Amino acid sequence: MLLASVLLFAACANKEAEPETVSSEEKTEEETKPISTVWYYFTQDEESESPCLKQTDSPEKVPEQGFRPWTEAVRVSGLGLMYDPPLFLVNKAGILPAFSIEEEPKIEIKNEFYTKTAEGFYKTDLGSLIRLYTNTIFSSILQDESPSSLLRYNSVNGDLLSLIRPEHFKLKNISQLSALEFNKKWFAAFKTEQDGRVEFDYFSFPSFEDLLKENFSVISQEEFINASSPVTLFQDESGIDKIFKMTEKNVKAEMFSEDLKTKQVIFYRNSNTSYAGDFEITASVCEFTPENDQKTLKAVLLETGRLFYTDPETQEWVETALPVLPEGFIYTYFVIRKDIIISAWEEQRFFETGRSGLIVYKIRQ
Repeated sequence: MLLASVLLFAACANKEAEPETVSSEEKTEEETKPISTVWYYFTQDEESESPCLKQTDSPEKVPEQGFRPWTEAVRVSGLGLMYDPPLFLVNKAGILPAFSIEEEPKIEIKNEFYTKTAEGFYKTDLGSLIRLYTNTIFSSILQDESPSSLLRYNSVNGDLLSLIRPEHFKLKNISQLSALEFNKKWFAAFKTEQDGRVEFDYFSFPSFEDLLKENFSVISQEEFINASSPVTLFQDESGIDKIFKMTEKNVKAEMFSEDLKTKQVIFYRNSNTSYAGDFEITASVCEFTPENDQKTLKAVLLETGRLFYTDPETQEWVETALPVLPEGFIYTYFVIRKDIIISAWEEQRFFETGRSGLIVYKIRQ
């Protein structure tokens, strides 16, 4: 069934008072000065009451927002590198296409996202899918709301089509698709909470076409955990593992590319640290296909803002850094297009998010 999707392009104008008089010399200098950094933060449009992006001078200048569990906060929750332009998935809001440093970003608002948590994108035989579910720890399931589902996004007209629902696994509509992983085949986990009881169901299937033909297997929790556990032995010919080692910290990285069916989670335990925990810092790793058909561009962004990317001509690693964030803030998912990086940032406290937004930064002058 085709879900009704209201496409509201929400953007907040950043209005600043202009000086009464500006000399022609000052105006000329201002007009010719190249823009190298633009900050945005997520907020609510006063007229439409829809989520939008508003420009700011820096994250410190953003009005404080109450911390919310990350599944309930407006934040970038995924990347779609299989699209042109690449897409940011904005939880509780919609979809944001990558944009240039001169453009005003516009979120494609999706009403379906308001009451659910959005994750994805998943590259499947049915197209690229977005996962919607309710985190029942923080949100109640409304009787008349649509079930947890996988929706196919049409980047041409913006339509969302619900393709996979709990009924395809012979489960009740209140069951939530809490996890979806790929490891040679697909693995799905559902959580069902009813009458004070919580149950989990686990499945595997070769493809989504097979699933629609009821060709799937019920599996154990142990089998699901084994199939979906992060990669711990990681070696990469391009030298990404050397970058992780250089941090002298244990790293949790999420890897995205145009070819991966879903993000790949990597836990890199660094021999240069005695820290016994799972990880100390996070990183995003992306593989991009340049517009001019040059060699594939790989990039690693640490939560601190340290950025490593391969030179398009020499394929040698280049190191640079994004502007330093205030304490308690980190960089997350990013896209590199031509000479700019668009990176999400957010204020974090344990598993909660406060302020969040994007930076557009010119990495090559």
